[in-house]
Amino acid sequence: MNPFNRSSCGFGQKPNSLDAYHSAVIRNIHEYGQHICGVHDPRGNDPNLFYTIGNSYDAVPPVELFCFWKSNIGSGILTMVSYLLKTSPEFCEKVFSQEVTYHWGFLGLDEEVPIALRQISGLLERVAKDKYVCQLDKPEFSKYIKPHKLIQVILPDMNHRFPGDPLFDDDFVDAIPGFLHLPYDPQVYCVN
Repeated sequence: MNPFNRSSCGFGQKPNSLDAYHSAVIRNIHEYGQHICGVHDPRGNDPNLFYTIGNSYDAVPPVELFCFWKSNIGSGILTMVSYLLKTSPEFCEKVFSQEVTYHWGFLGLDEEVPIALRQISGLLERVAKDKYVCQLDKPEFSKYIKPHKLIQVILPDMNHRFPGDPLFDDDFVDAIPGFLHLPYDPQVYCVN
């Protein structure tokens, strides 16, 4: 299975019924190893939240991913992160051994822009699952979603700053709920 060779990841398609939607999600899990759900901000045209459904079905360790961003780039980043978590034990170990993991290689002309990854748990996880990634608890998908860790993928603004940094771009700050911003650490935030 090559996650980068997709004929469709489901965006822009409106199934004509709930059953058709559930079938499409399950089909994507079987074909691509996951379905990526894009949630639209009612104020804009682009999705601003993406999350996987069924990534935990065959991932070791089982994980589901989510990312807030104001364009479709979020779905591509989730696909690449999922692929790395499934194929690179070193990357997997790095993500689960640190509170926040910074990884280069996805963004920028020379792949110089980092992304951040962190496992969320406890109250943060409960709120994220209840309010944002709620389809992970749908009975229709329970057969395809194993008990899992929830990973937040965090993208920087155009100046390579992450939410939580006081200088993070105001145009993007509202797209990411404040409780999911990274704790500010000036030593970490000077990544560029």
